[in-house]
Amino acid sequence: MKKVEEVLKKLKEGGFMILSLKERKAVIKEEAAIYQKVTKKEKSRMLDEFVKLTGYSRCYASYVLRTYGSKVVVDLENGKRTVFIGDDLYSGKGLKIRKRKRERVYGEEVFDALVYLWKMSDYLCGKRLNVYMKEIIPILENFNEFPYSKEIKEKLLSISPATRDCCLRKKRISLS
Repeated sequence: MKKVEEVLKKLKEGGFMILSLKERKAVIKEEAAIYQKVTKKEKSRMLDEFVKLTGYSRCYASYVLRTYGSKVVVDLENGKRTVFIGDDLYSGKGLKIRKRKRERVYGEEVFDALVYLWKMSDYLCGKRLNVYMKEIIPILENFNEFPYSKEIKEKLLSISPATRDCCLRKKRISLS
């Protein structure tokens, strides 16, 4: 809090001033803690001072003060999700790939069986493959052409069409 007051005092004495990155981070850290707890009127006043102090646009300044210390999830163009956490959000060091919280329900064997049936169906989409699988699996079992266990069969039939499409996405891309 002392640093913020010192910087504000310097600002009032000499007009607009340019802060170093360390000073800006210190100001953001202290101001954000206060900003997230105060009323709307006080936020407006704080935001005005913060904009003068840092030179940020008002929109970005409010974003910085609102999100400091929290998780920000960003979907990147390559399909990955990135989570920025805390003050690392503003330093570039906080790049962390979000890990799956749940274990996969369908393992590699289920995926292999799905690809096997998908190729056999001449690469149908997930919704049509759903109907096809319900008909073809019993026929394949009658002729001993379905080399997978009953557990895998049950999991295959329980997969939703959207999940099937998601699982087959990489294979589709490699075919084109």
